[in-house]
Amino acid sequence: MMKWLTKVLGMREGRFEVYKDVADEYRFRYVSANNKIMFSGEGYTRHNNVKRALKSIAKQLEFKKGVKVQDFVTEETYFI
Repeated sequence: MMKWLTKVLGMREGRFEVYKDVADEYRFRYVSANNKIMFSGEGYTRHNNVKRALKSIAKQLEFKKGVKVQDFVTEETYFI
C-alpha cells in the first residue's frame, strides 16, 4: 500500500517522537536517522489517541520489525 514511503524515508532507521506542545496537545513527529524531522501529526487531546494513530501508521506502512517510539510525555521508549 504505502511501501514506497517506507523505502523513500528510510523509516526503519528513524523513530517517532511523542510530545506535548504549548497548546497542551499531544503530537507525534517522525525523525529520520540523520535527525531531520520528516513529518508530524495533528494535535490530540488524549495521549492514548496518539498511540493509536502511530499503530495505524505502522500498520499502513507494513512495518515488519517495528519502528522505535520515543515518548517524551511518559519518558518511555518502545517499538510498534
